[in-house]
Amino acid sequence: MSFFIKDSFAIVWNVDKVEEKYAKVRIGTSEKDQQGQYINSNWFATFLGKALKGVDELEPRDRITIHSGKIQNISKKQDDGGYKNYLNVVVFDFTKQGNNREEGSDEDSVPIVEESDEIPF
Repeated sequence: MSFFIKDSFAIVWNVDKVEEKYAKVRIGTSEKDQQGQYINSNWFATFLGKALKGVDELEPRDRITIHSGKIQNISKKQDDGGYKNYLNVVVFDFTKQGNNREEGSDEDSVPIVEESDEIPF
C-alpha cells in the first residue's frame, strides 16, 4: 500500500549520498495542528528518476516542492517468522524553491521546519 505525494512542500536538511540511479536526501515537512502549532516531521527520502537531475544543486535549508512521490510501508519477513515494517519515502520529481526566509526568500506560505533527530513514533 502506498500514499502518493503531489505538490507538497519540504525543506532539505542534507544530501547524504548520490549514486548513479538514486540519491538519499534527508528532508523535513510540517503541518499545523488544531491549535495552530506546527508539527514537524523528518524523512529519509530516496530521490529517483527525474528527481536525480536537480539533486546535485540542493543545499541544506533549500525549500522544494515535491511534485510526485510516494510513501510506502514495506513489510519484510524475519528469520523468526515475524515481520518488520520499513517506512520508505520516494521522490520522483521536484522543483527547488529557494533558501530559508532569513536569506531573502519570499515564500512566506511555506513554514520553516525545525531540524530534529527525534522521531515521533
